[in-house]
Amino acid sequence: MKRFFIILLGALCLCGHAAAQTQADFSRLTEDNHPRLLFTDKSFKDLKGIIRGSGNELTYLLHEKAMAVADKAGLEKEPLKFELDASGKRLLPICRKASGRILSAAYAYRMTGKKKYLEHAESDLNTVCAFETWNPRHFLDVAEMSAAVAIGYDWLYPFLSQQTKDNVVRALKEKALDASRLEDETWFYGRIGNWNQVCNAGLVCAALAIYEHYPELSRTVIDDAVRTNRPAIEGIYGPDGAYPEGPTYWGFGTVYQVLMLAVMEDCLGTDFGISSATGFMDTGRFKVYARGNTGRQFNFADNSTGAPANIPMWYFAYKTKDYSLLYHERTSLNTTEKYENNSHPGFIPLAIKYGVQMGDFVIPKPKSGVFAGRGNVPMIMCRTGFGNKDLYLAAKGGNAGYLHGHMDAGSFVFEAYGVRWAADINRQAYERVENGIKELGGSLADRSQNSLRWRLFRLNCRQHNTLTVNDKDHNVDYVVPMLETLDLPDRMGASFDLTGLYGDDLKKAVRTASICSEEYLEVTDDLEAGAEGPAHVRWTMVSEAEPEVTEEGILLRKKDVTMLLQVTGADVSYKVWSSDPQDYESVLKHLEDPVAGIYICGYEVDIPAGAKACITTTLKRK
Repeated sequence: MKRFFIILLGALCLCGHAAAQTQADFSRLTEDNHPRLLFTDKSFKDLKGIIRGSGNELTYLLHEKAMAVADKAGLEKEPLKFELDASGKRLLPICRKASGRILSAAYAYRMTGKKKYLEHAESDLNTVCAFETWNPRHFLDVAEMSAAVAIGYDWLYPFLSQQTKDNVVRALKEKALDASRLEDETWFYGRIGNWNQVCNAGLVCAALAIYEHYPELSRTVIDDAVRTNRPAIEGIYGPDGAYPEGPTYWGFGTVYQVLMLAVMEDCLGTDFGISSATGFMDTGRFKVYARGNTGRQFNFADNSTGAPANIPMWYFAYKTKDYSLLYHERTSLNTTEKYENNSHPGFIPLAIKYGVQMGDFVIPKPKSGVFAGRGNVPMIMCRTGFGNKDLYLAAKGGNAGYLHGHMDAGSFVFEAYGVRWAADINRQAYERVENGIKELGGSLADRSQNSLRWRLFRLNCRQHNTLTVNDKDHNVDYVVPMLETLDLPDRMGASFDLTGLYGDDLKKAVRTASICSEEYLEVTDDLEAGAEGPAHVRWTMVSEAEPEVTEEGILLRKKDVTMLLQVTGADVSYKVWSSDPQDYESVLKHLEDPVAGIYICGYEVDIPAGAKACITTTLKRK
């Protein structure tokens, strides 16, 4: 019976897929129909008219940022070389440099007609197409290079020499489409994460750009993308739009996801219903809430504190007509020198594509309140407003074993009065620690319980705003659920069940983090020690403010603001711990970069075997 159900379900999925396929118009993909990815000859011409008229302020600002990238990266003279990064694993830095150069120069030529941009773009196209491979063993490299080469070729098609066109077609076929048939390198098809999004997007761009030369192979690549991408993004964004890999990886995965949907709509007249996946159209709100009032992100796991631009927001604003999604984007356009999506400066035209279609409009302030994500990594993000002095709280569950995970389940960040009082230590670049762990016989990608990954200072539970019990690591397999969300006039936050992180040491561990009365932070830990022995609990808070232990509690001072951390419900010992990785015993400390401007404080408390304790910690302005 079970087998019959699986077969029936598969048949229904195939029928739905086949129906979607019939809506696609592959007849558009002819040699005389270039450009067709994101822009056409007509849309480039219309855009030039709009820019000259300066009637659409936001589009004009985006264009100015795109031209700034073109005048710097697009005209860079240093030849691109096949060169792996320090880990010996990735071509990615070169692929991203090529992407920024080719896309920005191609855009600038279409908008200005100045031959210097065409010459630089054509030279770079020929250079990267002459590489022996695009490093399929790390397929993100293939994907990012494919997208850049495909779009650059498409936009410049009428102006490229025949030799360049031939080089590009051959390279996209051999280095991208053929590589996608290599079983050992294409595990990303089954991945629920950014790899599925980025790799499929790059391959779809390649397939659509050269479809007329290799229609059967291109069609197969597109079919595989449609077949594997929809279930992947259901698992990523569902059910509320939260991105489980965090806001930095949202910028990476989502920009390529939007790129893929955009080029399929442009070339085939459909995105095969992928954009209707549960949670996808809600993810713009996640990104708005993931940015605190200090201008930095909720940087859990392997995420950084900020990025100057979120290119996909223009797509979501256009599709949903919720222009408040561009609230932060407007700020970034006006206040930052660069406007780029993580390490992808050439992607600004993707924002322009949707910005110009929206015309002139008012960007309202987003609604304050609560955003709850109930997906693979449950999280809450709430705020009293969007002003610098407003309060902001973000907290998470999940588990360390998830993609890019740290032992940070139960952790939180908190901002008030323009200061991030409870923080998360910023990430360290992969390359150095990857090589070091490899030399010791381990792997940074290994997220099993005894992995050397957890010996890194930034990744362990002791350096996150959570609980450590009996000086033991968290259970990496236990997924901390969100039990309840609070969205009340006097309280915003959520509770999480941390119990499974601690094995037999705690019989119960429920944490509730909330903003109270729009004035202060409250964290309540409802704990019960296991029957076998006492529980020594360490309560940790990383801060950007220097702490001072006093009789009242812990004073934290920054920007002429003083906050007091106090505890009720238990007799605790307030502590300040070193934030220098070199002060800790570890064979890995030689891999750790220094941590600047960060302090670690909190307290320790002993709970007798079988005893209960309800401990409330507040952080209030003094």
